Amino acid sequence: LLVCGLASGVAATFNAPLGGMIFGIEVIAGGIVGFSIIPVILACVVATAVSLSILGAEISFQAPLFSLQTPLELVFYLILGLLLGVGSVLWARGFYKIEDILDKIPVSNYLLPAIGGFLTGVLLLITMYLESVFGYSGIFRPGEPYFPAIVGIGYAFTDAVLLGTVTLGALLAFGFLKALATSFTLGSGGSGGIFAPTLSIGAALGGAFGLVLSALFPWAISQPMAFALVGMAALFAGAARAPITCIVILMEMTNDYSLILPLMISVSASFLIASLLDEESIYTLKLTRRGIIIRQGTHIGALKAIGVEDVMTRNPTILRPSMSKQDVLKIIDKTQHTKYPVVDIDGNVIGTLIAEDLHHEPEEGYEQTVQNMMNPNFLHLAPTSTMDSVLSAMMERNEGHAVIVNPKNPAKMIGFVTKADVLRAYELAIFRLQQQGYDIDEIGPADIIDVP
Repeated sequence: LLVCGLASGVAATFNAPLGGMIFGIEVIAGGIVGFSIIPVILACVVATAVSLSILGAEISFQAPLFSLQTPLELVFYLILGLLLGVGSVLWARGFYKIEDILDKIPVSNYLLPAIGGFLTGVLLLITMYLESVFGYSGIFRPGEPYFPAIVGIGYAFTDAVLLGTVTLGALLAFGFLKALATSFTLGSGGSGGIFAPTLSIGAALGGAFGLVLSALFPWAISQPMAFALVGMAALFAGAARAPITCIVILMEMTNDYSLILPLMISVSASFLIASLLDEESIYTLKLTRRGIIIRQGTHIGALKAIGVEDVMTRNPTILRPSMSKQDVLKIIDKTQHTKYPVVDIDGNVIGTLIAEDLHHEPEEGYEQTVQNMMNPNFLHLAPTSTMDSVLSAMMERNEGHAVIVNPKNPAKMIGFVTKADVLRAYELAIFRLQQQGYDIDEIGPADIIDVP
């Protein structure tokens, strides 16, 4: 349902049913197989039909007339793709860097959006200054001279770029200021998305590249603003790791297939260089920062989608180092657990004890304390770990349990996880992914059960 909703929204907004469908599958779902794709297709068809009946069949952007002047022009589109591939990684990392900075401001979450609004207001003043001093009127919406485009959705500005009415300075200024305004707004908790701003920034950077090339190689450039349209697709392809989506949706949005070769070259180059520089897209990076690992493709490791915090025991039965063996046996008989963390009176975790180990102690060892019987070199992991990494760590250490500690104070335990929790997480992940229609790269249950 989530994929259907997002895909149909894109399809209806841009009159691009095929692009919306591929967007949902490629960007959001990461791959759907079998009959699960049918609801996505139907949702896009219905959404587009409703949109056409209400809004009409207007195209989203008027594409500049393009004809290949010389094969050298394709080389320039390749260079554009490489540059925007690097730019897409910088855009994603910069966006979350600003979010991190804003999160560190010691104010209430209710006030943080106000700070973001204030910073965006400062950008508006800067925009007005640039307009008054340098005449960068192109960074204002046509017909609305006091409404800077950096705070809008950006499509009116993109139309002006494609018409060739925006100067080089205004293009560069808009690309930088729009990126900051989007980061300040979303990073402070404001409402909005990445899709439209990325397209607008890509149009500005691509248009600037086209103007520079037109000045240097006028004989080789047929239409400078064609680079703006291709730049939209290239920047988003690198940021979202969605090359097919970008090629298809730009052709549907413009209803023009003459740019198919430049689109394919730039989008492929951007996708390739961005993937080499950073494994995560602008969407998956947010999840990765929370410890949720998502891998694109039709084969997904089941445990990668489950965080250890989702399955760990937050308040496990603990043992004290001063307890005797007889005391421990009573606790084992009562709780029926097989593994226990050992915590001292200061609340610091200092070891673990496996019930099975007690049977190896001599009968006369009833007065031995937990301090003497525990394992002080226990496996400890961060709460951001995913269950696949937990399993790997357990197998590497040949242990069947791990203590989850506070990353800021590793002596403090916040949870406890055992091989039973790993198996439970595996079964949960398999169920979730099968319900969503994924083809799962399964981890054999024996790989989990064999952990001691």
